[in-house]
Amino acid sequence: MAEYLKDRENQNCQQNMDDNSPSVTPASVDKPRLPHGPPKLPPLAKRIPRPLTLHNETFIDYYRWMHYIGQDPDVESYIQAESEYTSAWIEQSGIETLQKQLDLEVSQIQSSMARQPKRGHSFLSKPSITASAGDSTQSNSGSSSSHIDAKPKVEQLERTQFWDIDRWRYWLDKTVGDYGVFKRRPIPQDAYQERMETSRRTYMSAQPISESALYHEAGLLSQSFPSQSPFAIPSRPVVRGKKKALGVDMDTNEDMKHKDKVEAIGGCSSERNVSASDVQVVLDINRLVKREKRKGGAGQFSFGSIEIQPQHTSLNPMHSFQQGASKTVGGGAGKEIFLAYTYDVLGDERYHIRVMPLPSTISSKPDPSTLFSTLCALSLTSESERRPSPAAFDFDNWCETLDQGRPIMTLDGNVLKDAGPETRWVKLGQDLFLYFTRLDPKGLQREVWRVMIDSSGTAGNDIWPNPEQHNKTKPRDRPRHPPKLVPELVMRENDERNVLSISQTNDGRFVLIESSGQTNSRTYFLSIDSPEKGWHIIRQAEENVIYKVEHHSGYFYLRTNHNKASNFKVLRIPVEKFLDNSFETLVDTPAEFHKVSDGPATPVQHYVQDEVVLEHDPNEYLERFEVFVEHFVAWIWRGGLQEFRIFQAPRSTEGNNPNPDLPLTELLRVRPYDPDIKVVTVMPGNIRDEEERLFRDFYSTKLRYSNCSFIHPWALYELDMHDLTPLAQMANTKEDDDKIKKATRLVCQEPFPIGVHFGRSAEGSLQDIDLMPKDTEGDQGSEMSRYRELRIMVPSTHGTGNQDADVEDSNAIMIPISVVYYSYPDGDRFPRKAGFVNAYGAYGTMTSALFDPAKTLPLLRRGLVYIQIHPRGDGVMGPSWYTDGKLENKRNTFYDVEDVLLYLRDSGMVEPGGVVVQGRSAGGLVTGWIANRWGEVDQLTPGNSTGGHEEEDAAPAQRGKPKNIVREMVKVVLAQVPFLDVIAGMSDPHIPWVEYEWGSPLQSREIFEVMKAYSPYDRVRNQPYPAMMVMGGLADGRVSYAEPLKFVAKLRSIDGKTNDCQSVEEKLDQGKKRMCAGEKETPLLLQMEDGGHFSGSSSLWMAFALYHLGAEPCTADSYLD
Repeated sequence: MAEYLKDRENQNCQQNMDDNSPSVTPASVDKPRLPHGPPKLPPLAKRIPRPLTLHNETFIDYYRWMHYIGQDPDVESYIQAESEYTSAWIEQSGIETLQKQLDLEVSQIQSSMARQPKRGHSFLSKPSITASAGDSTQSNSGSSSSHIDAKPKVEQLERTQFWDIDRWRYWLDKTVGDYGVFKRRPIPQDAYQERMETSRRTYMSAQPISESALYHEAGLLSQSFPSQSPFAIPSRPVVRGKKKALGVDMDTNEDMKHKDKVEAIGGCSSERNVSASDVQVVLDINRLVKREKRKGGAGQFSFGSIEIQPQHTSLNPMHSFQQGASKTVGGGAGKEIFLAYTYDVLGDERYHIRVMPLPSTISSKPDPSTLFSTLCALSLTSESERRPSPAAFDFDNWCETLDQGRPIMTLDGNVLKDAGPETRWVKLGQDLFLYFTRLDPKGLQREVWRVMIDSSGTAGNDIWPNPEQHNKTKPRDRPRHPPKLVPELVMRENDERNVLSISQTNDGRFVLIESSGQTNSRTYFLSIDSPEKGWHIIRQAEENVIYKVEHHSGYFYLRTNHNKASNFKVLRIPVEKFLDNSFETLVDTPAEFHKVSDGPATPVQHYVQDEVVLEHDPNEYLERFEVFVEHFVAWIWRGGLQEFRIFQAPRSTEGNNPNPDLPLTELLRVRPYDPDIKVVTVMPGNIRDEEERLFRDFYSTKLRYSNCSFIHPWALYELDMHDLTPLAQMANTKEDDDKIKKATRLVCQEPFPIGVHFGRSAEGSLQDIDLMPKDTEGDQGSEMSRYRELRIMVPSTHGTGNQDADVEDSNAIMIPISVVYYSYPDGDRFPRKAGFVNAYGAYGTMTSALFDPAKTLPLLRRGLVYIQIHPRGDGVMGPSWYTDGKLENKRNTFYDVEDVLLYLRDSGMVEPGGVVVQGRSAGGLVTGWIANRWGEVDQLTPGNSTGGHEEEDAAPAQRGKPKNIVREMVKVVLAQVPFLDVIAGMSDPHIPWVEYEWGSPLQSREIFEVMKAYSPYDRVRNQPYPAMMVMGGLADGRVSYAEPLKFVAKLRSIDGKTNDCQSVEEKLDQGKKRMCAGEKETPLLLQMEDGGHFSGSSSLWMAFALYHLGAEPCTADSYLD
């Protein structure tokens, strides 16, 4: 500790850490100081007994009162006391310097990552344009250098996360402000896109449409588009010449004189003629946050999703598509489309919805609404540029409508604040609706609503009145506020087990409302082409049967586990049988949806007409099934690794043969990972999470997918499926592999951070991207080559036929782990003194190796080995792996973690006493289990016993092994927004559907006994505990803030043999010492954030862990020596 504090004063201790790093200019850093005084003692919470009796056993919960923060002021008082204690401990322990170093490193990683992505056909190919990420936002004002004044401004183009809708490419530019800006640019039309558009228009229209009618309209296919369009706020507002709009003069923008100084950089497209003037700002999230803060909200702002209305849902598509510019703003005759987006201001994942218009076509003709939109852009740029509004017209309100959209309201006239994150555009007849979900008081999506956004009838002009017509009406008739958008209820779900979601089939022909739970699902559909035929249910709910629906050429395709197909299969059913009500599936009115029986359904006759499209495979888990006009794509997991299979889509049936194209013809099987490493994450399209909105073009023959690993940044690929030929055999041959390489194009890859000064003193470094090394050929590849990542299968010592882990057994359970570490010039240096273990193990989650350098590189460069465990309860090894880690089998998750700890020791990978265990949310059970097992004196390495306490229960091979592998290996526990109070939580009837993951202790004595053996809150004992940091979110809608709060309070109440706690009844003068801030040993800290489930700073918990591992400040890895 003394050496640590001495090093705080050494500001130059790491200046020579990297001889290749450029020198940096020291920057002054303000050091917040707490008032000096005697060390603070950890707080003790009051105790109010609340009994809970189950199966003739009574539990006393002394901290149940902490659940009622709105009723008991002592809750906030206790949180404040814990915060003060944590702050005092941080101040007096001296980890502030380490935390500042980590903050600096994270900031440098983010700045380095902001460089343009690598674009081309080969890995890390050199970009054609080089520029820094900060150029787009840095101001040159105040600089006298002519060279700097001449530095071209830049317009950041799309990175690997973008989506194409009709003729536009959309993306989020994260380099602008703290939250980013959504932008778009027109896509030059080539022959491929023309063919796709022709297919789309023909598919969605009753009559074929000629290409000449679609594409030969003047200006639509030009390679250079004007930057101004109605309702689209340009990236840099431009008005040519001096004009008048709404009575306000607008001078010529000086930036037009220097248009050649604006460069478009980055971009994942191979297009070489993209102009910066083509880029339009769609939505500035920073401005939205600023406005919400002025209203008193946005304390914990998070953006939900953005949904662009497709062109084919335009109320008058042929008019807007062929006629070009239209001068109407509202109603069905306009050329605008709409955008909907959701955002949350509290962190509780309850969203607001706003709707705003966008142009759907490109016009070179002047338009009054263009000038109006530009004036709004100029007026909203900053407070100082605001101009007075014309008389009798609420200019600011309309500017907000154009700039940020109009809010969806509730039936009682208030702004709707409890929507789900996703929305969908649906055109029914001559009306345009926005469908969305709403949350119940428990935070679950129980209702589907819709709101009319536009209409080709007279109602359309009432919804979106035209502001430019205000001078043509009498003053008393001029609108000061746009009409409110008030929704109507479509469906309500009363089954406590299920939640609702709204979607559409990939071809856009059907609206789907899915009621899904962990054990059952059902789907309702409405035909876009024939909405008058009403809503139908595809299949009644059956226990333990789940299905997902797609549509192709008159058939519904169901990915389902029906008839014990645990790894899922694909069936198809003809749609006409539903629409003519042959199956009696018609739901008369939306109001009857919630009246559908929740009980087991009697099998209906249409099961016999199901056709098997893709057979069940016991060795492959079918995670996702996609349909395109010419191809089907099956996303699968095999052996814990991701693959995808491409099939030729069936054609229309002909003659008497009902299924001429079944079974499906397989064209390709793609394994997008290094066969020697097998550490990879693969995602369809360019999403980063399986819950994200996936945008697909049904008519495309090019399949986009992304992959990454711990070290390899996200890369976007495009595989041309059009010319694929059938596989010769089940497994790919060398010719098939060559075919994959030939058909696949690397679109682009995100950069790997270089030039980061790991371990540099915060006072001795300056965050300035211009002072960091410029990216040169091979720099990133060279830096990445310093890291090693591998996949290891660890034998389980619990639940196998052979308890001896040293004996090879084909029936043995093998636990997959993904490992990454930094390799030093003199070798791998094993065993490492420290390892960072992360585990989740619940809900069948597909945990995989994600590229997250801000949370991994600072640890890896300090010598830690990072280990991602995939224990039972996760889903990577298939449904059976998941079910073997839930309900009565839940302890297998924790046994798997302990087996990995045993492997880390026995393999010589990590030294004893050097492991940090981290768990989030349901993974908090892992951390709670490890914390409790750490102090158990007679604990065995996991064996055949259920509890692991009696030595005679263990197999002979286990006897003689160390009694407590957790105590031997683990040093620090990090529990983040943890689920900990299992018995009380699952005994609460108001807690929804999660009992199907954990079980109900009320209904099952077996589940109750199992929970007693692992519930962290109930297993707190009078014993030692490791160093622990527990973090929670006050607005968390997934795990109650009270879970971490109660756990810490209970630990502090234990008789002085744990951490910094003693019994409430004890007095300090009785000689039992309580730990004061500043002592190292095994502290217990609580950090409560104001936000929700995903709030909090990573630098704090990293600093806490590194401090207890012995990391010195101003060094990256000296503690390994």
